[in-house]
Amino acid sequence: MTFAQLQARATLLASLEGWSDVDPSPDWAGLVNQAYIQFSWDGECLITNTTVTTVSNQAAYTLSGQWRRLMDVVYDSGGAKSPVRHSSEDFERYLRADWRVQPSGTPVRYTFNPFNTLTLVPAPTAAGVSVAVRGVAEATPLASGTDIPTIPDVLHEAIALKAAIFQGKVYAQGEASQRLDRYEAQYQQYVQDALRYANVERMGD
Repeated sequence: MTFAQLQARATLLASLEGWSDVDPSPDWAGLVNQAYIQFSWDGECLITNTTVTTVSNQAAYTLSGQWRRLMDVVYDSGGAKSPVRHSSEDFERYLRADWRVQPSGTPVRYTFNPFNTLTLVPAPTAAGVSVAVRGVAEATPLASGTDIPTIPDVLHEAIALKAAIFQGKVYAQGEASQRLDRYEAQYQQYVQDALRYANVERMGD
């Protein structure tokens, strides 16, 4: 579905209980984008790539956007692509208490601080080296009515459902709350479908 179609679908889902017949009128564009972002986060269904460029003796780098988790980090020095292994602050602190200010060198490990900070260990000596990053990121909001979410078509209904849920949580009353619960159950099923797909891909099946 396009951005415009998602808004129309969410409006229909909400109109069954009159959730859309309110003042002020629902901001369906905002609700759909909120739902798209939430589903990308819940279902971990948007795997993307970015690149950062090293600064000499600088360990921490801010990634563009918001990231749920990182999967691959590769240090590309003069075409010699070297994998940088995932680590944690606790492990690095265990290895050496001065890990954040240790002498610079060639990065061999990285830590990730939600939601967008990559720290290379040790800090790189060389400046201008490309570091390729791949991971699960938050969706970029849709803008044009013809924009299409970058997730499989079979999952688009989850976005419309969540947008209707956001509206219903404010206005649903009485028996309408039961419909809201059913929408939430359907949404969670789409989340599980997305997670199962991601798990299959990670296992290589």
